[in-house]
Amino acid sequence: MRAPDRVAISRSNDAWADEIRVPTVRSGLVLGTDRNGEHVVVPFFGADPREVVAVGGIALAKLLCFRALALGAQVWVETRRFSAWETFIRMAAGSSGAIRLVHDFPEVQIASEAQPSLVVIDSDATVAEGEQLGRPWVTILTLYNQLNQWNSADLPHADLAIFQKLSPAEAKIAASVLRLPGSEGMFTQIPDDVITMTQFGKARAARINQTEAEAWLLRGFSR
Repeated sequence: MRAPDRVAISRSNDAWADEIRVPTVRSGLVLGTDRNGEHVVVPFFGADPREVVAVGGIALAKLLCFRALALGAQVWVETRRFSAWETFIRMAAGSSGAIRLVHDFPEVQIASEAQPSLVVIDSDATVAEGEQLGRPWVTILTLYNQLNQWNSADLPHADLAIFQKLSPAEAKIAASVLRLPGSEGMFTQIPDDVITMTQFGKARAARINQTEAEAWLLRGFSR
């Protein structure tokens, strides 16, 4: 696999970046809280490679990237909309290079429990994952702006799927593909600050509870 033909390393105020605190726990990444106020935690990285599918706006992908940084992750973002990411990366990662923009799927050489890798595919185009599959401590996150019959085929194969509020048509597709009959309301009847996640054949909701830093960086979370 060839090396990325463009890599952007963003820089900003390191002192400000050092002050950032995001919710994490030792066992994984905190997506939010449930109706009882308990943390909803997912094992985002692992010795087995992970695949995550997210359906929603770019703010959802940015939130996951930002929270992955707190787990020590190196983040790669394959995108064709550089301008939509550059300011966020400059402010979130400082001069560390912890989030890098690339035109093509990156070849991650080293990933470990101490420094896992998150590869974000911000595109509805099919991407050949190639050698990335099978690599320990590498998680591939694919962001779809809309859910349809074509890209919904990825959902059953994902280790984790995360949804912002869906349209009725999208919810019908998700419920059918994931074999969750009668669950359409879990995808449609939720506030803008709540996400639905599916894992191990079950669906549950989580309120994201943005920190002040996240709210400032994302400037809105609605889809």
